[in-house]
This record gives sequence, C-alpha cells and structure tokens, in this order.
Amino acid sequence: MGTDEGEYEAPYVVLATGADRSIAENLGCETTDDGVVDVGVTMKTSVPNAYATGAMVRAEEWQAVISAGDGAAAALNVLTKERGEHFHDFDVPADAE
Repeated sequence: MGTDEGEYEAPYVVLATGADRSIAENLGCETTDDGVVDVGVTMKTSVPNAYATGAMVRAEEWQAVISAGDGAAAALNVLTKERGEHFHDFDVPADAE
C-alpha cells in the first residue's frame, strides 16, 4: 500500500479515514450505490484482509460509538483468523457461591 510517506506491507489493513474513501478506491474495494465502501458485519471489504469502518461504510451515521463498534468487529475478525478459532474479547464470570 502506498501513502504520502512511502510504501508499506501489512497482513491486514483497517481503513478508518472518515468519509475520505479514496484509499479504499485505490485498493479496489467495492462500493455501494450510495458510494460507501461495501462491507459485511465483520467489516471485511471485497479486498482480502482489508476492513473498512465508520463513515467509510455509512452514508450519514457518523458517530464515534458506531465507528468504535465497527473497529471492534474488524479486530475480532482478524484475531479469529489469526487464532484459527473464534476469539472472544470478554471474560466469563466465575460462579458466585
């Protein structure tokens, strides 16, 4: 991936650049009729190992809580892929006696 600072390689990319979708377009991510990056519930784009979050994937729902949730969904998907099984980001409470 190229940036103003140079070229980088990464096993995964999470795009979180707000409503500026140019980097997603440059990567070849598919978009919807609304012009947002097309993703599923895990925030995966059409480009392998590339995820998009927040305003990149939503036409008008630009809230910090929604964007943070999108990022968490992407992170859980990456961790699950790396682990090879579902990754859960919570502790199971011990039985209270």
